[in-house]
Amino acid sequence: MRSWFKNAVAAVVFSVGVGNAVAGTISMQHTWPDGTLAANCSFSYPTQLPLSQPRTLIVDNNLPNGSVLYRWGYNEFAPDFMARCEQATTYNAVSNISNYLNDVFVYFELSVLDSSLLANEWLWSTSNPGIGLKLYVTVIAASAMDTGQVASGGNPPSKSTELGRLFIGSETAFRSDWHAYSSIAGQFSPMINPALPNYTYYYSGAAHHLIYSIRGELIKIGNVQPSIGLSVDSTTSFFFQLSEIRTGNGFYETRSSSEILGGGGITIVAPTCQLRTTDYLISLGRWVDAPSFVSLPVYGDAKSVGLNLECSGKLNNVYFSFQDTGASPLTNRNISVYDSIGGQYIDGLEIEMSYNGTRLNVHKMGEAITTYKTNSGTRGTVKTDPADLSYNSQSSAQFGARFVQRSAIKRGGVSYTGPVTGQVNMFVTYN
Repeated sequence: MRSWFKNAVAAVVFSVGVGNAVAGTISMQHTWPDGTLAANCSFSYPTQLPLSQPRTLIVDNNLPNGSVLYRWGYNEFAPDFMARCEQATTYNAVSNISNYLNDVFVYFELSVLDSSLLANEWLWSTSNPGIGLKLYVTVIAASAMDTGQVASGGNPPSKSTELGRLFIGSETAFRSDWHAYSSIAGQFSPMINPALPNYTYYYSGAAHHLIYSIRGELIKIGNVQPSIGLSVDSTTSFFFQLSEIRTGNGFYETRSSSEILGGGGITIVAPTCQLRTTDYLISLGRWVDAPSFVSLPVYGDAKSVGLNLECSGKLNNVYFSFQDTGASPLTNRNISVYDSIGGQYIDGLEIEMSYNGTRLNVHKMGEAITTYKTNSGTRGTVKTDPADLSYNSQSSAQFGARFVQRSAIKRGGVSYTGPVTGQVNMFVTYN
């Protein structure tokens, strides 16, 4: 529960950093059948750590599960995973050796995608039990040059880079119910120059590269708790493989999700409400001391007091409470009055507050301010864009204030006429 206090001003500055697209690289050497070096191959991956970038999201639990809380673009999240083979030497043979056994196999996979977090979705869990991370992949580039291998049996010529089910420009959400959707697989086939009597084989970066990118979405999967430093489950990881099909030699590497995505930069906060105006000056008009023959107490007409609220989302229970700041608070929990702010106490006259016609008790200084609180109901509207940090909905709560005279009006035991004032602190709390 949070409270905004009268005369208290809070300034919060949120900033979003932009990470550098620094890359990690893993390398391998591919060989020809005679053991000589064919190509220098590498796999590079981004390390711009999008989850480490400072960001604050206001998450409204009135949003339905499955809502996208934040969406990164490909260039913001994890761009340009790249597999590539560059020529080292050519290979000459008197016969055609071109078959898949001389290819380089490229493979990428995500671990621990979980379908139990949200129906019909495969997600990575995060440190906030109400938030999951959904990942998408797109192929940016894939060289698909004809290798020069002569087609046979009506088949098309082989390509230098072959992909499984993905094609350039397509987007697919990762999932684990079918293996092909949790991984990217492809292979590089050598180029062929069939200049008889020899066949010349070679690799080149122009003909043998594959580039893809990953983006992410934060998905609401349950009740979201305010938290600092959102991170992905530590068991999640990326798996990379670049290997010779003929020998199996190559690398089989795992990188934790934190090495590529980072963590700890995202703060989740709940919607809040605050008083749009922090200081109110309410005139209750002129009060004439009741004559001695009038039966006391005497009540004045209630003056409407509109307290203006602004909220950054929808809150189902917004409470108001008030606190008398005077040095001589009343035991009946009305507001005491004085000849000036901080001045001398005026006996016999007080101020009563009400809400919807019901009298309200006022706290004394030093008391817990939630003992006597009034529920003003639901305030604000559902925040559909958690990245919008503004107080985007306004409303007003109408209270009443009136004079009550219980005895002759005196100051220091002497009959008094003149200005009177009372002062309260206002509090807004919510849950």
